[in-house]
Amino acid sequence: MTTPDAPPSLLPPRFADWLAARGWSLRPHQARLLEAGRDRRSVLLIAPTGAGKT
Repeated sequence: MTTPDAPPSLLPPRFADWLAARGWSLRPHQARLLEAGRDRRSVLLIAPTGAGKT
């Protein structure tokens, strides 16, 4: 994962630290999914195999 990090408020510090320790960051669609959850919106994520859905 080499895309820009999501705003810190989207991830609990424990998860943000875990990603940072590995040099990883969220992919854009992962950040958008977290933003929707934060805003209490329902989301259906459709992304190709290998896109980092999990």
